[in-house]
Amino acid sequence: MTMLSLWVKDAYALFCYYKTRFILSLVGIVIGVGSICALMALNNIVESNSREFLKKFGGSRFVLTVIPSSPLTRKVADKKLSSEEVRTFCQQYQQEFMIAPYQLLNGKSSFNFKTLDSIMLATTPEMFTLMQWPLESGRYLHPLDMNDKVAVIGSFLAEKLKERGVNNILGMMVNIEGHYFSIIGVLKEIEFNPLLDFDPNHSLFIDLNFLNRFKSKNFIDSFIIQGMNQDLMSSENTIKERFTIDLEKMRLFFRDALLFQKALFKQVTLTMNILALVAVITLFLGALSIVNLLLVLIDERKKEVGLRLALGATSLHIWGQFLVETMCLCIVGGLGGIVFGQITAYIIVRKLEITYYCDWSSWLIGLPISLLLGLVVGMIPARLAVKHHPVKLLNS
Repeated sequence: MTMLSLWVKDAYALFCYYKTRFILSLVGIVIGVGSICALMALNNIVESNSREFLKKFGGSRFVLTVIPSSPLTRKVADKKLSSEEVRTFCQQYQQEFMIAPYQLLNGKSSFNFKTLDSIMLATTPEMFTLMQWPLESGRYLHPLDMNDKVAVIGSFLAEKLKERGVNNILGMMVNIEGHYFSIIGVLKEIEFNPLLDFDPNHSLFIDLNFLNRFKSKNFIDSFIIQGMNQDLMSSENTIKERFTIDLEKMRLFFRDALLFQKALFKQVTLTMNILALVAVITLFLGALSIVNLLLVLIDERKKEVGLRLALGATSLHIWGQFLVETMCLCIVGGLGGIVFGQITAYIIVRKLEITYYCDWSSWLIGLPISLLLGLVVGMIPARLAVKHHPVKLLNS
């Protein structure tokens, strides 16, 4: 304890005397180690978010949008993807895929002559089977509803109707561009799905058979597809090959979980590159600052080193003394860097609007880096401290 207390007092005295040099060295270590910890934490968090995203929205489900690229393909779309024929077109794939065609409608909906802020979709009953959206009340669309003016609404629209004093929503009539539809079902609140280009909570669903009453050119351009026995990439490749043949090389655009996974990694790549650059620069500057500090300390303590050597201390003892001091400084900076790195990672994650996951590996990596830095940086000054003769050091 006596030796430890002497070291602590000596370290505190040196800190007070070389306060600026100590602080600059610590800041360099804190920022450098913190950047590495933040880099590793971000990488783990992005991978965790990616896995959760694939688990939730992945599988073999994707959204396909078809766009005619010429007058010829437009005629093919009008013929094969019309509201009357699209069901027949999709049936040829039903052995391998579940397909739900849908079309967003441009128009206005109202209730009791007051406008409803809604997204209107024409679709088939397969939409609800495929997406497995839970019902709050009522029922889904049914194949027998093809010629009936009925609609299913999302939870947000249901809340809006309740705010207008409607307690029993089922059976109420909604006006869509002059056509009145009876509400037969209300969906529960549904989690946001980035694969979809609409929010089910704000949507009003009607049967696809009524599409021609709202659009002069009524081909269907969007499909939600799920492979029955294939993975995502195999399902997409199969659909691409068969749709290209059946629709005469019409342009196809896919939206899937892998696309958003790539977008997430691309979003954080620049941030991670900046953190890596900051880590390299600050650790280098911190190492230089520590070397400079140790050289000054060794120069000030030549007589102490000479006296210890004259009294029988070996070169290894002197090496150990300066290495321990260097590594203690680096450990203090490393602990501060770990905290700094986690705070930085949390702030970046909040800005990116993704879920924060605490991963202990990103905390623990800070200490080995700090120890390695102290070992490497402390060896050069320690070697300089023991290469002179004790008498020469005592007379300096």
